[in-house]
Amino acid sequence: MPQHLPPAVRDRLTASGGAATLADLNSQGVSRGQVARLVRDGALVRVARGRYTLPPPRDVDYWVAQRTQHLRALVAAMTPDASAGLRTAALVWGLPVSHSPPLPEVLRPPHAARLKATRTVCTTLSDDDVCSLGGIRVTTLERTCVDIALDLPTPEALITLDAALRRGVNRLDLMTGLERRGRVPNVQRARQSISWADQFAESPVESRGRGTLMTRGAPRPECNLTFEFQGERFRPDDWWVGTGLTGEADGRVKYERLPKRGDAAPSDETLWHEKLRQQWFETELGMTVFRWTDKEMRLAPARAAERWFRLAALPAVTLWTPPAGLRIFRA
Repeated sequence: MPQHLPPAVRDRLTASGGAATLADLNSQGVSRGQVARLVRDGALVRVARGRYTLPPPRDVDYWVAQRTQHLRALVAAMTPDASAGLRTAALVWGLPVSHSPPLPEVLRPPHAARLKATRTVCTTLSDDDVCSLGGIRVTTLERTCVDIALDLPTPEALITLDAALRRGVNRLDLMTGLERRGRVPNVQRARQSISWADQFAESPVESRGRGTLMTRGAPRPECNLTFEFQGERFRPDDWWVGTGLTGEADGRVKYERLPKRGDAAPSDETLWHEKLRQQWFETELGMTVFRWTDKEMRLAPARAAERWFRLAALPAVTLWTPPAGLRIFRA
């Protein structure tokens, strides 16, 4: 018969972030043998020797479940002098990351020992660099962004930095925080990433794609400007200003008339009409669309950039002239 956690134990685990050590469980009346059976039956998840968490909820989105399990593994590994940092800190703040790290990323004071089942980075943190969020000691939003800019390649860093700017983080504060770090590895790349971050990018796919192209020499595009022509509106993910080239992440055109999150999904007929409207718009404006997928940008970035440069050199793109009556603005 499958083993189940006693309700009182589950409630205590939930209240403490969903994680516990073997000693914690033993003190609540759960023996070592019971713990082994609970892990076998999926009622607990072993994240490291002697450390366990509740399993992620089954009725939530996959990425929400992944984040939940990652943060529970973090809680199980933390010590009083440790702080959640880097991508783990971004997840604590609810920001998107390029991918969930395989182990919780934590910061400890210089010369401290590595924590088990973590990626431990020993560094100096001032009191202004840390705070408590949801009961977890974590680097501040600004420090988290600076650390990610230093730690990750620009296309991956932009996924988090764009989202942070959308949340209201000030770019100047990030630059100031970076300068305070002094002479540290990757500071030039981090400065580039912060300067390229764009609050008007709307998804991780857009952020990674824009960063991938820019690091390979493409100029910086404007994100999500509205094009209005003959009563219709079209909002491409990117537009390379002064040219007839727009960009669309994942091959999906974003129209203002498409349902917002929480609304019913559009029918096949609705999507078909939107596709026809997009085709009409491209034909009427004479614009070229560069489409990419996230998989292409991750696995074949050089080929994607080569394709972009090939389109950008077309006469129809370089000699494009806006038709009379076209309005381009920030909605």
